[in-house]
Amino acid sequence: MIAIQAPASSIRKIARANPQPLAAAQLPDSLLNIKTVCAIAGLSRTTVWRKCKAGDMPKPVRVGANCIRWPAGTVTDWLRSKAAQ
Repeated sequence: MIAIQAPASSIRKIARANPQPLAAAQLPDSLLNIKTVCAIAGLSRTTVWRKCKAGDMPKPVRVGANCIRWPAGTVTDWLRSKAAQ
């Protein structure tokens, strides 16, 4: 039997086609990617990084060499604190 492997470019397209659901933010232990954080916070990628650097937003967690995620609990707590102000 011959195994057929999909090229890396098509694997990347599949990953982009299946974004992380916004419902992931409701689970405090889940890790959110930058696109989900931007969608929840209503901010651009640049603004999210600027706020993280300034200390105005929770810092991300490095999961791997090229993988950075935000714990959903810290992001939702940050949003609640901003809404209370």
